[in-house]
Amino acid sequence: MTIIQQAATDNSQSRCDFMNNAYQRYAGVLKSFLMRTVDEAEAEDLLHEVYLRLIRCRRLSLIDNVQAFMFTTATNLLRDRWRRANARFAPTLVNFEDCNLTAGAADPAEVVDWQERLERVEKAMAALPPKPRLAFELSRMQDRSYSEIALELEVSVSMIEKHISTALNQLRAAI
Repeated sequence: MTIIQQAATDNSQSRCDFMNNAYQRYAGVLKSFLMRTVDEAEAEDLLHEVYLRLIRCRRLSLIDNVQAFMFTTATNLLRDRWRRANARFAPTLVNFEDCNLTAGAADPAEVVDWQERLERVEKAMAALPPKPRLAFELSRMQDRSYSEIALELEVSVSMIEKHISTALNQLRAAI
């Protein structure tokens, strides 16, 4: 009987032995893998999260390759971390030079240009699919966080990121 089959019996001692064995065998290489991307403190936090996800797995017997499971989990955690870090800066990615914001008396040609741009943005907003439009409005017009919007729309934060990205791309194309 393998250690995984023993752990599958839901005997708490077997699960404990399984986790100890997994930690002894993979903690060092997994931490080294994580430290290629993040600093040591964050690598330790991510390593901890990998083991938490492994221990939360109710059916350890379904995991054929523990090492692959752990490295896949670590890779997914790194991807999630990267997405969250980059989503925070998405609103700052507007090129202000293209907006041509100037103070002073308005040139009639500029006024017409701004009115045309505004009409294009309004049409682009109206043409957006409902969910990306709502996510964009809640984020940009009501200053709501992505997690608040995700809770309200009952979707994941990554889906909100996709919706807002879709809206921004279509609005940028309209301008």
